[in-house]
Amino acid sequence: VHAARDPFRGGLDVRHIRESLPAESWAALREEAHRLDAGAAWHVATGEAADGADTRQLTLVAALHESQSGLELFRTRWQSAATVRERAALVARTIPVNRPHLQMRLGRPVTRADLWREQGARLGALAGWAWTKAVRRDR
Repeated sequence: VHAARDPFRGGLDVRHIRESLPAESWAALREEAHRLDAGAAWHVATGEAADGADTRQLTLVAALHESQSGLELFRTRWQSAATVRERAALVARTIPVNRPHLQMRLGRPVTRADLWREQGARLGALAGWAWTKAVRRDR
């Protein structure tokens, strides 16, 4: 899963493990990935066949692998959501600012002004995305 999400660092790990393990152990890892419902991540990380992997999961893991931007990743998750409830949950998870991530990005403690600025940027990006979804471009 790590290699699927981070192709740069994870790709080296996958290559090392594949070259170091006997074929039976590699096959056991593959089986374990499928048992844990991580077939899509296995496929993206290893390039092996996506036997039985859920197409929605494949789409999401591929988007992570491609390091899509936050808004692009939101769009992919939106398109992969099967129900209105899943889309509502996605929006609810997307709106709040992730404070630890913001602090890590800023390299200092987060202030209220930082939170307001980040929250405004997130809402603005989400509103812009919703606007492009609501307004057809071919008019």
